[in-house]
Amino acid sequence: MMQMMRIFIFLIIYFFDYTSLAPKRACAQTTTAQTASTKPIPNDAVSQLKEARYQYTQGNYPQVIALLEPLLSPQIQLKNEEDLVEARKTLGIVYFLYDKIKEARTQFELLLYANKDVKLDPYSTAPQVLAFFDNIQQQEQDKTSEAARLFAERKLRFEAPQIIQQRWQKNSRILVYMPFGVGQFQNGHTRLGITFLSLQTVFLAMNIMGYIMAQLCADDQGRIPLKRLNVYHAWLGVQYTGLGAFLATWTASAIHAHIYFQPYVLIEQPKKNNTNNQAHTHHYQAGLLIGGRF
Repeated sequence: MMQMMRIFIFLIIYFFDYTSLAPKRACAQTTTAQTASTKPIPNDAVSQLKEARYQYTQGNYPQVIALLEPLLSPQIQLKNEEDLVEARKTLGIVYFLYDKIKEARTQFELLLYANKDVKLDPYSTAPQVLAFFDNIQQQEQDKTSEAARLFAERKLRFEAPQIIQQRWQKNSRILVYMPFGVGQFQNGHTRLGITFLSLQTVFLAMNIMGYIMAQLCADDQGRIPLKRLNVYHAWLGVQYTGLGAFLATWTASAIHAHIYFQPYVLIEQPKKNNTNNQAHTHHYQAGLLIGGRF
């Protein structure tokens, strides 16, 4: 009898002890499962996007949403256009798979407003998502085309002001007496230099052509037949006319370059400043993609 009582008391104590520890065990298991399924969110935007892409390939869609939503709203955290397109693609697909059709449509519309020709990967995207995206692309074709046109216009307005770099160039007096308008180009008289260059090129060509054609009038012994004498004299006239005109324009260009010779000329060249241009362009893109207005 005493033995039976001891066994009965032991079972009662064991029962109460197990029921009191059960919630703690369940809580510990839940905490462990949550820790294993949820990874800490990276601080860097690019790393966060990479982590979201990895979680997407693993099918962990809640984690994908938790990673991408802070990157796109209320302010865009991604500075690279390709990263921004990738983020909107991924988030739109995940929204659709989670039956959040309105949110998915918003992401796809903003994506098309930024780049109307963007495509989803047909090999890694579900057919339902592809059909949904293609339908939006057809419905919004007029708006996205207008957005592309306005974006091109506004991009020009947001370009950073052009920076002109100035430097002083020392001129050479020897070049003053060179033909083909070299002295004019050196002094900064570009139009006059082009004029002398064109005229002297034509006159020199006349001189060379006249010489060659006159030589062709001679026979094998180097004599000029009587029947070709007039032609020979005509080509000689072309030759010497070209030579005289060439020397005259050369002399005129040299005198002009000597009179207006400038020891130093201020040269202005545009300085590349791509960093500011990219910053202004990206700032405009961000504004366009946040609100989807144009």
